Amino acid sequence: MAVEKPQEHQKSDNPYRVRISLRIPPSKEIVVTRNPGEGNMHDPLETVIRDAFSAAGRELRELLNRLRKDVKQHPDQEMSALVEEIYPDENHGFLRSLEGRRIYFHANSVLNEDFGRIEIGTGVRFVSELGDKGLQATTVQIVNKSGTRKGKE
Repeated sequence: MAVEKPQEHQKSDNPYRVRISLRIPPSKEIVVTRNPGEGNMHDPLETVIRDAFSAAGRELRELLNRLRKDVKQHPDQEMSALVEEIYPDENHGFLRSLEGRRIYFHANSVLNEDFGRIEIGTGVRFVSELGDKGLQATTVQIVNKSGTRKGKE
């Protein structure tokens, strides 16, 4: 983030320029700039900064939504974990990876609003990150369900 005072403006105008640049691996970038005179020219610097961060947050959510919709489903995908425990009333469960790791997941991390289809033994692919209480899945995609053949769900 950069806050600049590029030139002298009238005393009634906000003279600050705020620029926020976010780099999202591997190759995405979000840049938000608020220049003097945009919006209400009497806004204090704190308001201009808050508005810039709000705009950056909106852009980041839009990028995330676009990336989530780009996840392609293939019926012959290999699973990387099985659902080991499921707590539908509490909107979460636990996966057991093929390597034996235990991973927490929340209903919101399940793609295509498929949380209601998940049962113990459902095969899934997932993306995880380290959370406050250990590994947690940020994205869970059903690959096949226990007792069904791929493509016959």
